[in-house]
Amino acid sequence: MACAPAPAGPQTSSRLQRPAAAWWAFLAMGCAALAFLLWEGRGNTFFYDEWSWIEFRHSGLSAILSSYNEHMELVPLAVYQLLFHTIGIAHYRYYRALAALAHVGCATAIFAYARRRIGPAALALAPPLLLFGAGWEFILWGVNFGFTASIALSVAALLALDGGDRRAGVRACALLVGGLLFSETALVFAAGVAVELTWRDRGLRRFWVWALPLVLYLCWWLVYYRAYLSEHDPGAMPGFIARLAAAAAGAMFGHGISPGWGVLAAIGALLCWRVGWRGALRPRLAGLLVSLAAFWVLVAYGRAQLGDPTASRYVYTGALLLLLVVLEALAGVRMKALAAVGLAALCGFSLAGNLAALGDGESFLHTGSRTEAAELTALGLVRRHVPTGFVLDPHWAPQIFAGRYFAAVRALGSTPADSVATLLGQPEAMRAAADDVLLRAGEVRLVAASRSAGASSSAPVVELALKGRLSRTGACVHFVGFGAGATIDLLLPAGGLSLRTLGGRAALPTAVRLRRFASGYENAPFAQLDGPQAVVLAPRPDRLATPWHVRISPWQPLLACSLA
Repeated sequence: MACAPAPAGPQTSSRLQRPAAAWWAFLAMGCAALAFLLWEGRGNTFFYDEWSWIEFRHSGLSAILSSYNEHMELVPLAVYQLLFHTIGIAHYRYYRALAALAHVGCATAIFAYARRRIGPAALALAPPLLLFGAGWEFILWGVNFGFTASIALSVAALLALDGGDRRAGVRACALLVGGLLFSETALVFAAGVAVELTWRDRGLRRFWVWALPLVLYLCWWLVYYRAYLSEHDPGAMPGFIARLAAAAAGAMFGHGISPGWGVLAAIGALLCWRVGWRGALRPRLAGLLVSLAAFWVLVAYGRAQLGDPTASRYVYTGALLLLLVVLEALAGVRMKALAAVGLAALCGFSLAGNLAALGDGESFLHTGSRTEAAELTALGLVRRHVPTGFVLDPHWAPQIFAGRYFAAVRALGSTPADSVATLLGQPEAMRAAADDVLLRAGEVRLVAASRSAGASSSAPVVELALKGRLSRTGACVHFVGFGAGATIDLLLPAGGLSLRTLGGRAALPTAVRLRRFASGYENAPFAQLDGPQAVVLAPRPDRLATPWHVRISPWQPLLACSLA
């Protein structure tokens, strides 16, 4: 296979060096896309991994230098620390702006690359590229802005290498080092640059371009790297790599693995045409293929045993590398009118799919982050007695421990928790999640009834009584249900509520549910009374005016009494 010289033609054409209307059009679309992404992510707040940064890495040089989940993220951690101690953590808009800006910068670098390869036709790529919803984790979630910034600087390094002289090598090396400071994603591009320059120079004359970032990473790795996963499954890697490739190919059009196989086949046919019919494999194309393979192999080695190949954090990088491969394969090809129309149609199809994927991703991120904010409101109400090891939410927020959270709030002087008024205006599921935190933290206790407990002067307030007979006696209400569906709703008195089930063992236990912020009783039963029992629901006193509500579904006669 013959070695082709450094690409000329499309890279050095004077026509492409002049200011072009396409760039102004791209600038307008970029500004519109940035505004749309910032609007799309409105209302979101800190989510999942960001809480590890808030709780464990909000200050200190070692927190910046040490690996996070095996990643090198020096600049992102430093920027987050700066924002923590300047604007605080009450407002997330500044953090998510980092992700949107980094993504638009990455799209700009790839557009510049496409402009040199396929000319003005690159403008058709701009809308789906700027709104690449399949990679929503890198676009809407602030904590990931380092990965997109690393890709942007690495693509800029490839553009710098188009110059071919020593200055170009210096610029490329500096850009790769800069990308490395954001994330080690720059290393997969450095691997491709190593292949390209070695092939192009027929030796190691410019090895320092790619060797310097590698050496710097190794120095960091020896001192600050900490293994996150102790087990790997090499046997699962080939299949996982194949699914990674199909997922990345499908993501180019906003879809998943199944259509991705067809896209992969089309890209393979394009490469065969380029190499077999159009001429030799060029060094740049070979380097990009190596970068792509290196990325998939590294992801598979670290995540094949537990990861999801369709995760947007994987498909973002894989899809963009695939796009660079396609652009390089098309470099210098004259695009006729029919081909331009076909490209525009493909880009329109891609835009539609990616807008749908962006909406799905934003919905997930909004639900998760807003649920956490609602739960933090509840956590603040039980601050005095909640255990330091209390986990806010095992599903949405397993990183948030009460002790660590309150320590970070004290250190940073702010919190993203909702106010009670804001919480009351949130959707039902989020208010129910806040109730669940209160109940798990012991805001209402279930204790055995005491004979010495004093009765109140008034009976508990009955909000609802269905399918049963209700009577009142002093500080108590007596309710006899008529089988399935019997329900009585009560306000929980500040002094507590005594519940006594009468008679023998019933067919089913009496279920007791509680709510404070929620409108319905969707949570699991707080207690179940089986047979004749006497218990007390004892709420902890607080300054919040919002009362607790109790729903009881009795299968036995029930006596409920207010306590003083």
